[in-house]
Amino acid sequence: MGVDVVIVGGGPAGLSAALVLGRARKTVVLVDDAGTARNGAAPAVHGLLGHDGIAPAELRRLGHADLARYPDVSRVATRAVALERGAAGRVRVELADGSAPEARRVLLACGLVDALPKIPGLRERWGGGAFSCPFCHGWEARDRVWGVLALQKAMLEAVPLADTWTKEVIVFTNARTDLDPAALAALVRGGARIEPRAVVGLAGEGDRIDHVEVSSGAGTERVACGALWLRPAQRHVDLVLYAGLALDEEGLVRVGADHETSMGGVHACGDMASGAHPHAIEAAASGARAAVDLVPLLADVLR
Repeated sequence: MGVDVVIVGGGPAGLSAALVLGRARKTVVLVDDAGTARNGAAPAVHGLLGHDGIAPAELRRLGHADLARYPDVSRVATRAVALERGAAGRVRVELADGSAPEARRVLLACGLVDALPKIPGLRERWGGGAFSCPFCHGWEARDRVWGVLALQKAMLEAVPLADTWTKEVIVFTNARTDLDPAALAALVRGGARIEPRAVVGLAGEGDRIDHVEVSSGAGTERVACGALWLRPAQRHVDLVLYAGLALDEEGLVRVGADHETSMGGVHACGDMASGAHPHAIEAAASGARAAVDLVPLLADVLR
């Protein structure tokens, strides 16, 4: 099967790109493995004009309904497993269901995978009481005691931002000894508390956090805390790793003009691509912009 574009990823970036391309009368296959949505654990998407507080699954449903109006856009509920160059400059996309559409161009909108630290109780509260983006979740956690987990040294520089939503901040250093004492002292002067012991668990009702457990001698001690802000490590989906696409200094897929990656005919947008910002509205904008840039590349020469 030959199409104009195969889009891999059905989040805000991929859905927006499919909408723009469908309206531009391009044949599109959207490979949409909804089970891997990065924001799937969150109860709501915030900051998206007209849809503030919408559930991620509902936002996808509305996006699918939009695409259904355009006959040249089809959606397959599976995942892409490999990319390879085909004949006549096309790109072949192997899918887990055994099919392999070929496209003039491929647009990757796969997002990233959060690699959460192995702290008991964290995964159950990820996207609720524990989060990576205060702009997405800070309002719901306003005026609680916030914990900031310093998984990276750079996280200390972000701590003052928490003052936007709360006046009580605890910096959990997680027993690290390589953090700058001067930076920690400056945070204390600004009103933050420093908790130097290792974090060994989170507890609370549902996806909320009531306290953080830290190691204490032969046992543990509870530290009252109503939210935990951290930046987990992130990795690319296997498709990107197997394709060997070039990455930038931040580990994101390097893109150049027209969002093209180091593999000819393969483009990338959204969270996974260089210069991206992890927010639904920015991912959607990135997907739309990439689609607009693809249209001239797909245009037939007028004779």
